[in-house]
Amino acid sequence: STQSTWDPTCTHPNQRMVLLHFKRGTAPDEQQFLVECTLATPVSVAIEQICQLTNTVSRIKRLTTAVEQLIQHGPMRSVTDQLAAAEISHRAPSSDDSKQEVEILTEDADGFVLHADPTMQRCGRAPGEARAQPLVRCINEARAATDITLVNRKLPLNMGILTEAIDRIRGGLAMIWPMGLPEYDPVREILEERDDDPTAFDPVNSSLWFANKIMQPEMTLGEYAGRNERTKLIVKMTKKGSSAPVREAIIDPESQKAMMAHYFRKQEEQKKLAQDQDDSYLNASWANSRSLKTAFQGIGNVSWRAGAGR
Repeated sequence: STQSTWDPTCTHPNQRMVLLHFKRGTAPDEQQFLVECTLATPVSVAIEQICQLTNTVSRIKRLTTAVEQLIQHGPMRSVTDQLAAAEISHRAPSSDDSKQEVEILTEDADGFVLHADPTMQRCGRAPGEARAQPLVRCINEARAATDITLVNRKLPLNMGILTEAIDRIRGGLAMIWPMGLPEYDPVREILEERDDDPTAFDPVNSSLWFANKIMQPEMTLGEYAGRNERTKLIVKMTKKGSSAPVREAIIDPESQKAMMAHYFRKQEEQKKLAQDQDDSYLNASWANSRSLKTAFQGIGNVSWRAGAGR
């Protein structure tokens, strides 16, 4: 097997490059990004690189969602506290609103508000708007760093960008909770990589596909891309032993919409033509067998109306 030599932060300005356009699926909103490699990069190293990138992108997606819930309802309760809160809520009469947990949106001295979690999983002590604003900005920056529009802008993804986005979120959390989050909080589990991701790819058990064929790990990318620099290869990944991924659509979604609109207009035109009678053309002036005679007599455009002479 080829030994990995990939450095996530390394660039190769003096070597011939190739772009790998990785697509996780066929839907337009599925995860996809560009990876910049050299033509001499072994396929095994490219697999390792793509696995690390796609797993980190998925991790950032889970992290931003969990942090949003953290900002809204505060840290997670322990399992014991969740059961106790659920039991208290179950015992409380539903008609007695005074016994229900009160939601207080006024900030306390530490800049937190009480925003009760309807699922009883979180404590409900959430940061106020002003205190949460820097963390919200970190979330938006992390999502922008992994947005699929980077592909249209031809901006490759690398681990340096993703690591920086995660570190900014970690720093934003430390500003609000300097003592740290509970070890059972999902945000902390994701940051410490203790959460389970069933969609993660393992480089050892993954295969890279190009043009509906498996790319051999011992070969280089240049053997598939040729010697032309900046060639782009659309690649997909599956677990070893799996069937080939779904083929790419022959036409892009925008072209397909334009074609469907064109065919719909043609179909409507055909319907209108079918509604006309077959002998409707007889009413046309060119179909009148006496048109030449009436033209010489000068009565071709005469309009006869009853009572016109009275």
